[in-house]
Amino acid sequence: MIPTHRNLPLLLLHAREAAMGHFRPILKHFGLTDQQWRILRALSQAGDELEPGQLAEICKLQKPSLSGILSRMVDLKWIDRHWSAVDQRRQTISLT
Repeated sequence: MIPTHRNLPLLLLHAREAAMGHFRPILKHFGLTDQQWRILRALSQAGDELEPGQLAEICKLQKPSLSGILSRMVDLKWIDRHWSAVDQRRQTISLT
């Protein structure tokens, strides 16, 4: 068994969970998941559009997971996706 007092990643995970334990009831009250909140906060703090890759890095989310979360958030009309006029492979995400 690995001693937890010497395992920094595990200690950081425990600290994160302890902090989020206070905020999850608030997020749940507003119908938000942790991930949705991180995306909304990142977009709000950026003050501008972000590309999905930037959001994944800022929010520490895997790109495949981010894709599904963004689709649901678009359906809820919380965010907008904009395709680049210059490069149709690129998109940006903004708050509604």
